[in-house]
Amino acid sequence: MYTSINKLKNIMKSWHEYYRDTNKITIFIKYNVKLPSKVEDFNIDDDPLYVKQDSGELHVTYKKIITQTLFEDIKEFFDCFKDKKPIRDELLKKNPSQYIIGYLKHTIIRINKEILQRKYKEGHILLKTISQFDIYNVFISNKPGEFYPILWPLSLPIFPEVKKYQQNEATIFIKDMIDAMTEYFNFNLDECIRKIITSLENYFSHYNLKTKKSFLSKMFSKKQSKVKNLINKYVNEEYYHYKERDLKILRENILYIYSKRNEIVHDKLRINLDNQFFCKKAIGTLLYIYQSKFIINNDKFNFIFSFYSQFLMINDIIMGMDLDYLEEKEKTEKNKKTKMIKDKDDIDKLMFEGLIISKSEKKKLNKK
Repeated sequence: MYTSINKLKNIMKSWHEYYRDTNKITIFIKYNVKLPSKVEDFNIDDDPLYVKQDSGELHVTYKKIITQTLFEDIKEFFDCFKDKKPIRDELLKKNPSQYIIGYLKHTIIRINKEILQRKYKEGHILLKTISQFDIYNVFISNKPGEFYPILWPLSLPIFPEVKKYQQNEATIFIKDMIDAMTEYFNFNLDECIRKIITSLENYFSHYNLKTKKSFLSKMFSKKQSKVKNLINKYVNEEYYHYKERDLKILRENILYIYSKRNEIVHDKLRINLDNQFFCKKAIGTLLYIYQSKFIINNDKFNFIFSFYSQFLMINDIIMGMDLDYLEEKEKTEKNKKTKMIKDKDDIDKLMFEGLIISKSEKKKLNKK
């Protein structure tokens, strides 16, 4: 994996230090976003989020309570940068700016909901949803006249693992998978799901995978879709090094995702932007389906996995450092019984259980 063990340890150390500080202060996180066209009265006045439009630019203010430690580290970082002084190694490793960006996901979702509503209501062809990578002029302030810039946006270098396999040709089903990841980060969740199923269909086509029904099955079996037949035939132990226990999860997941794609296509479903988790699990499901013998023997898996590693790095390390979420997740995990990992089979079981789309998640997805 691209993120080293040492880097993960630094992240764990820094976020524990930040959220365990009992000294809290109220700050205002401010940033700007460019829109390609002006909409009518695009203003959000919904404490703690405030958005005002000035021509084609949005000025966003988000009131947030953070720890004193996080604030002081950001202040020190900026003061060193401004005065051209060396920045402590410990502070560089912490990278406090990432935690401020992590808080902004909720504001992006709220703004995107407003953008989509205006796009179709007012007829703005050029309007599109935004991501954290579309924001700029990010800074925090705790007093009038005092502000501290956040190091954002980042210009990401070529991902090392992808660079290793640049000689590989990205066939159409791999391109579709990459596009699904891009749509995920841009909050185009409907398109993300469409791309995932398109990728799967092109995978079956690329390897010329087909099914044939016997005369009796045509006469007596329930009518099944072509994709469902292909999934049932080719996602099984004959073509994978995983157990049926795990492959059953893949089949159930992808068939559910396929049903949601059909609802999207036929205008019965629009995925609420709060449901990014669903697309993340859908992308993870596709990755495991793409560990079949057809792909492993064709030497394409490392190439595919390099993109998935990049996806996780961007999602979990760069975009996902929300201290509120991390704190809540840690509290939840403490209440769970620790599972002993003895061998690879235990690892597989744990990984696949994490992919399951739960009943509560399905209920949330289908909620209008």
